[in-house]
Amino acid sequence: MLLLKARHAFVLGVFVLLTVTCNLDLLVQNVMPRKRVSTTPTLPQAFTRLNLVAEENGGRVVSTTDEDPDFPASNLIDGCTRDYCQWWSSEPPQFPQIIVFALANEQVKPINQVVLNAWASDWRSCRVKDFEVWVSASSSRFSDMKKVGAFTLNYVGLDQTFTFDPVLAKYIALVIKSNYGGEAGTMLNEFEVYEAPPNTRVVNPGNLVAAQNGGRIVAFSSEDPSGDWSAINLIDGDKESPGWSSEENLNNQYVVFAFKGNRLHQIDRVILNPYSTNYQEDWIKDFELRVSETTAEPKAMQSIGRFRLERVGKDQSFTFPPVRARYIALMPLTNYGGTAFSLNEFEVYAVSEVRQQSSSPQTIAAKNSTSDDAPTPQLSPEVKGTLANLLHQFAPRATVERISVESTVWDIVPYVYHLYGTFFDSMTQVTLKNQNAQAVKVRVEATVTNYTETGVKTVTVAPNAELVVELNPPLLPGVMERLTEAKSASLHVKVEYLKEGERRLIYEETIPTKVWSQGDVLLQDPRFHNPFIFEATLVTPADPTLDRILRNATKYAPGGVIIDGYGTEGDKDGKVYGNLKAIYRAVADDGVIYVSAGIPFLSSEEKAQGYYMQRIKLPYQVLATRSGMCIETSLLFASLYEKIGLDPIIIRMPGHAFLAVPVSKGSATYYFIETTWVGRASFETAINSGAKMFKQIKPYLAKDRRDNYFWLDISAMRQEGILPIPWR
Repeated sequence: MLLLKARHAFVLGVFVLLTVTCNLDLLVQNVMPRKRVSTTPTLPQAFTRLNLVAEENGGRVVSTTDEDPDFPASNLIDGCTRDYCQWWSSEPPQFPQIIVFALANEQVKPINQVVLNAWASDWRSCRVKDFEVWVSASSSRFSDMKKVGAFTLNYVGLDQTFTFDPVLAKYIALVIKSNYGGEAGTMLNEFEVYEAPPNTRVVNPGNLVAAQNGGRIVAFSSEDPSGDWSAINLIDGDKESPGWSSEENLNNQYVVFAFKGNRLHQIDRVILNPYSTNYQEDWIKDFELRVSETTAEPKAMQSIGRFRLERVGKDQSFTFPPVRARYIALMPLTNYGGTAFSLNEFEVYAVSEVRQQSSSPQTIAAKNSTSDDAPTPQLSPEVKGTLANLLHQFAPRATVERISVESTVWDIVPYVYHLYGTFFDSMTQVTLKNQNAQAVKVRVEATVTNYTETGVKTVTVAPNAELVVELNPPLLPGVMERLTEAKSASLHVKVEYLKEGERRLIYEETIPTKVWSQGDVLLQDPRFHNPFIFEATLVTPADPTLDRILRNATKYAPGGVIIDGYGTEGDKDGKVYGNLKAIYRAVADDGVIYVSAGIPFLSSEEKAQGYYMQRIKLPYQVLATRSGMCIETSLLFASLYEKIGLDPIIIRMPGHAFLAVPVSKGSATYYFIETTWVGRASFETAINSGAKMFKQIKPYLAKDRRDNYFWLDISAMRQEGILPIPWR
């Protein structure tokens, strides 16, 4: 049976193509690699970076302006990057979209980094483009937040990291300003927030008088005798509470505040919020601020100005020349006609200074959990139900040394096996449950007999904890060439407890599985909108059999030489055209012709579940057999063109595939090549036929959202981590 469990996948969606020399949004270069890596220097081991908005770490979605019921905002923090785990807005897209998150257990943390991933296997143009990050250390209302950065998400489905000056936050808002032009809504797969490193200090620590930041009230003139309008409400961070009210007396009222530890700060801004559901006539109108470095007695303090608060129940900010202060006094002067003074919240902020203490910047490995071996998020219920009959799973064996083990295994599908553990779930998952009161060290090994090397991991499992160990043992040399048919196979799993220098066997099992043919390719899969993206792995520029074709192509190339890469802008020197034509003629000389002989197959059970598979020749097999159907000849030419530094694009339409190549690097003008003419007609015929076909299908490419028409940019796939099969 087919056993492939989706984990991560990336795809290029359909662009709006208006002319034969079509306009495409340019792919932003120099994006992060798929795996998050630490490039110099690393953090001390004791510091673990947690995704502070992840559900598993206590984060939550507080509010959102819009969400599709089937793709809610909670998907952004579920740790799942699969095809059905995105947030989507409604159709058509509206901007801005605002999603507010609470950090882990609603604790105030110094943060300086967010990570966004916009992957979906289709509707690429709906990905988030421009966005802002806003934060608050006290309120989840967006109107109370401040902006800490504006950014642009690159046009790829990778984890992308954005850094800003460290700031204290309890709540964070993602404000989406635009997408890449899609009309079906706006989507994002995952949103992560990370704490600033321990060697980074937040010089402006947010609201200096907030109780949660160590601020306090040292004196006040009076408060409402009911006890419901206490002065402490001014610094509790809750803007829904009643706030403070004086007694019914408008003479000589005041509240004096001190900073954490009676520390001295240079301040230049206050925020007042008068909101209350009743008694709006009591809201403060005019007020005075006084400060001192030595005394909390209002009469002895220095005045720094008088200000007017509007009769609007929202945060209102007031600035003044920087002044040093240990205490600050709020002196109400007038109200809006009531008999007392009332105010909801009072905030004080320090002058911004240099943020970073360390001598050199650091690139940090962002992680959602404390261990590289943390469990992989489970499949959605719909997909899990679909796969219920496909999973090889063994129930826990009898517990040994109070350690229980459970194994699962997925069939090896060779053309994407090198993507297991990144774009897909790992082939082998061994769940270890430690029922001891102390940590245990365990060695796990797995091998598919006759097909893979032995994969080994040694891990430590915490007391009374569960850990999933994932293994993807490499294929043995030469296996790919031998896999001309699907084969039954056996996975051997062994788990040993390492104690006092000895190995104690606690689990050993042989599990039946299957290794599919090297050319068995999924055309439909219920877990993906579009598994066609993975056919980029079949474009194999490193295949040594291509060298013979390129050598023979030199006799047709301009100047007798095939030169890597692009030439002049717009191919004015004809270099690209000349190389395309020379390679086409060399393939024709080799005897390759179009033959339609694809083999679709799968069991009726799998077909009923939505799978469809076809056996496709790899480029070396097309050359060996001198024949290929449209997708196979397209893959061959794409491999040859990528090998000489060009950027081929495979265009899919119902029942057919052909090729496009930009005329120069980053150009929006293309040569279209109908590869099935090879060996039967001239290159000029293939070019003209390709252009005519593209002209016919471009309206469908622009509008189709069912993946019947698709533009697969191989260069972009490489940037997203979908690499060629490493089979030779």
